[in-house]
Amino acid sequence: MNAHIGTVGAIAAAGRFEGVVAEWNGSYGFIHFSDGRRAYAHNSQCSGSSLVKGQAVSARIVDDPKNPGKWQAVNVERLSSVATTTNTGRLEGVVAEWTGSPGYGFIHFSDGRRAYVHSSQCG
Repeated sequence: MNAHIGTVGAIAAAGRFEGVVAEWNGSYGFIHFSDGRRAYAHNSQCSGSSLVKGQAVSARIVDDPKNPGKWQAVNVERLSSVATTTNTGRLEGVVAEWTGSPGYGFIHFSDGRRAYVHSSQCG
C-alpha cells in the first residue's frame, strides 16, 4: 500500500481532509478539498499565519456560520513536504485533484508548484 494513501485515509478517518489552497488574499482564502468541497479559510484557523496558493493542507470542514450552505476550514495545518527529486531527475508529488476515468488532475509539489496532468501521460 502506498504510504501516502494510508495517511490520507487516516486523516479522513480523524475528521480531517486534505486540500490545496486555491486562492489566498492576505488574511483569508479558499481551499479545494479532496472530497470536492471548497471552503473559506481565515488566518485565525492557520496558526495566525498566511497560506500560499498551491500549498497542501489538511483541515476539518464545518458549516460556515456566516454563510449558510457554504463551508469553512478550521484547524488548518500545512502538510509536510513530500516532494523529492529522484535520481532520474523527476520530481515526486501528491495528486491533489483528479477528475474522470480516464481523466485529468493536478499534482502538488512541496516547492509550491502545481501541475496539470492528463491520464495519457501516466505510465
